[in-house]
Amino acid sequence: MRQGPGHVRLGWHASHEQFGPAELLRWAAQAERAGFDEVWASDHLAPWSGAQGHSGFVWSWLGAALATTSVSYGVVTTPGYRYPPSILAQAIGTLTTMYPGRLSVGFGTGEALNEAAVHGSWPAKSDRQRSLQRDLESIMTLLRGDAVARAGGLARIYEAPPELPSVGGCALTTATARWLGTWAPGLVTVADTLDDTRERVEAYREGAGAERPVVLKAQISYGRTRDDALSEAAEQWRNPLLSPELLSELRTPEEFDEAGAQVSLRRVEERIHCLDSPEGLIEWVGALAEACRPDLVVVHNVASDQGLLLDALTQWRGSRDRLSSIVAG
Repeated sequence: MRQGPGHVRLGWHASHEQFGPAELLRWAAQAERAGFDEVWASDHLAPWSGAQGHSGFVWSWLGAALATTSVSYGVVTTPGYRYPPSILAQAIGTLTTMYPGRLSVGFGTGEALNEAAVHGSWPAKSDRQRSLQRDLESIMTLLRGDAVARAGGLARIYEAPPELPSVGGCALTTATARWLGTWAPGLVTVADTLDDTRERVEAYREGAGAERPVVLKAQISYGRTRDDALSEAAEQWRNPLLSPELLSELRTPEEFDEAGAQVSLRRVEERIHCLDSPEGLIEWVGALAEACRPDLVVVHNVASDQGLLLDALTQWRGSRDRLSSIVAG
C-alpha cells in the first residue's frame, strides 16, 4: 500500500475461496512473472459457495508465498472473533520480521460466514465497527512492542517488527468508507462500477485527506470471449454480489447459494467487468486510476481459469518489452 503520488501499482488477487493453496502459490509466482507488483489474498474459513470448495489458511500460505517470490503481499482479515488481536499481531509481526516492508493488511468488520462458527453470536454492524477500531489500535500497539491489557490479562508479542506494516480499513459501502475516513490510516474497497467506487473513495477522503493510501480490488472476469467471461462471472461470483447486509449475516455456503440464485445476470454484468484481452484490462485499470487516484489496483479475476489471463499478460508484457527495446534502439 505504500506508494508515492502519481503512480498506481498493480496487484493480483489470490482467492482462497475459489482455489487450493498449492495452486494459488503457483499462480502467485506466475503473477510476478506477468509483471504484477503485489499479490493480495483473502482470509476465509468457508467459501462463498458450496461449489467453490476451498478455504486454505491464508497465514500459512503467506509464509510460503513470501519465501518463494519477491513481490509484496496483502491480506484482508477480521480481528476479534476467530483471531484475538494478540494472535493477529503475532502473525503479522512474525511475517514482517522475516520479510520487512512486504506485507500490507486490510482490516474489516467481517462476515458471519467466517466468524460466527468460532465466535457463536454475531454482533450488529455498529458493535462490530466499534470493535474493529479498538482491535486495530491494540494490534498496532502490540506491533510496536508495547503491552495491551485485555480481558483481565496483559498481552505482548516478542517478535515486534523493525518496521510496521501498512494497514487500512475495509469498506463495501459509502457510509463505512466515510466512517473509516475519520480514523483509519488507509482504505481497501471493491472496484465495481466506476461511479460507486469513486463515491466510496471520495467519502473516505472527506475525512482522511488525499495522502492516505487507497487500495481498489477490481473484480473482473477474463475469458476467450466476453460471453465466456460473463458465464464464468455468473457461475463463480454471483453470491458475493448480494447486498452488504446479507454478505455479513448469512452463515453457511448453502445459505449463500440459496440467496445468490436471485442475483440477476444484469447485476453480474454491471458489477464485474467481463474482458477478453489484456488491453481491456489495462483500459479498465486506467479508468479507475483517473477517477479514483488509488495507490494500488488489485485485479481479482473471478473466472475459474486463472492461467488464461496470466498467460495472456505474460505474453503481452513480453511483446510490449520487445517493442520498447526496438523503438529505443
